[in-house]
Parts: sequence; structure tokens; C-alpha cells
Amino acid sequence: LTPTADALLCLGLYPASATGTTQEKKEKEDAGLLSRAATITGMFRDWWPGCRSVPVSAQRAAPRTAPPADGTAAFYSGGIDSSFTLADALPRLTAIVTLLGVDVPLSDQEGCARMEAMCRDVAARLGIEAVVIETDIRQKFHRHASWIEFHGSALAAIGHLLSGRIGRILIAASGDAKAWGAPWGSHPGLDPLFGSAALTIEHHGLVARVDKIARIAPNDALMHHLRVCNVARHNCGVCDKCTFAMRAL
Repeated sequence: LTPTADALLCLGLYPASATGTTQEKKEKEDAGLLSRAATITGMFRDWWPGCRSVPVSAQRAAPRTAPPADGTAAFYSGGIDSSFTLADALPRLTAIVTLLGVDVPLSDQEGCARMEAMCRDVAARLGIEAVVIETDIRQKFHRHASWIEFHGSALAAIGHLLSGRIGRILIAASGDAKAWGAPWGSHPGLDPLFGSAALTIEHHGLVARVDKIARIAPNDALMHHLRVCNVARHNCGVCDKCTFAMRAL
């Protein structure tokens, strides 16, 4: 992971919008990302009560002369959305990125070990690199930002930390085409705005959930690790999410 000013800007925009705080940065920011900061906080203002458009004071970095890194990665948690992205975008992927400390807290050592083993096994089966990152980002920002509103910003920031080795990162869509009209922390109109000259951020997979399941079903590696349940550590088989997936299959 390489610290970047662009990652800091992504992390700071929603908390600044939620608290009405001006961002003043000494680091030089990507000119394109900096120019879109007002648009991003304007979307937050339009979506969520209490958020405001806030100014960002920073210097623009010199235009980038080096091309972006060649790699393309996708975030992967084992769920239907990220599994679909892996299945659908596999020909262009060089790596998958799994975060420990987001869905499963770092204090749950058994759960984190299972998530890491899942990522490494899927990557090995698909012939791409496994990137496993431990982070307390969700807990650190909890006082200032709900994960529902903040998770797209956080994923974008982590993408920037990887921009020395990847030039594009895919964030799996959690909805279909109707998601354009629904405020959410990761959104087809928002995620790409967090990109820079070094990193393209792609919101991937605006597809109906039953069609996502149909795309995943023939892939043994993804089916073996499919996680749909938010009630139990393992798929319980009786909650709404589990029974929907079983009916779809």
C-alpha cells in the first residue's frame, strides 16, 4: 500500500460534508479529483439531510506523465454482487481485493482467517492475485460517518492506496439499473468521480440479482465460497437472503 493524497481526499469528503468542515490539505491533489470534490459533496447534500457542499483547499498536482499501472482489480467479499463481478469481469482482472475488518471485525480472528482463506482459494482457482488488507477504517470513521453513506468513499481510498500496482478497480454494484435513483454510499454516478489520472474506479454490475446468481452458478470456485447470509457466520438457509438465493438457484 502506498500512501497518497488522493486517498486522503476520498476519506475526508463525506465526513467534511456531514459536519460542514472545510478541508485544508497541504498535499498536492490530482487535478481531476480535486475539481470534482464540489460535485461529490453536492451529491451528498442532495441525498442526505444535514450534509453540505464544502470547499476543499489544496494545491493541484502537476499533470501525470506516467501511464496508469496495467493491473485491474475487483473488491471481493464472497457475496452475490462481488462474485458476479468476478465471474463477469474475469478476463480483464489481475487481482481480487478482500478487506478484513469491514464485514468481519478484526477482533473475530476465526472469521478473518476464513475470509482470507476464501480470497486466496478463489484467486488460486481463477489464476489471479489475492490481495488481503486488514483495516480498521470502518471503526475509525464510525463517529463521523455511517458505513451506508461512507463505504464507497472508503473503497475508493483503498483503491488509491493500490494505484502503484493497479490502474483500475471495480466496485460491485449492489443493485440493478434502478440504483441510479437510490442514494447509497457506492453509486453508479458517484464511484467514478473518485478516480484520478492514476486510477479509474468502475461501478460494475447493474444487473438483476437473479441474473447475477445465474451467472455465478456455473463457477465452482465462486459457488464454493458464496456468502449470502447476514444472520449467521455461515449461510443459515432460513433467512430471507438465504431462501431467495436458494429459490433463484
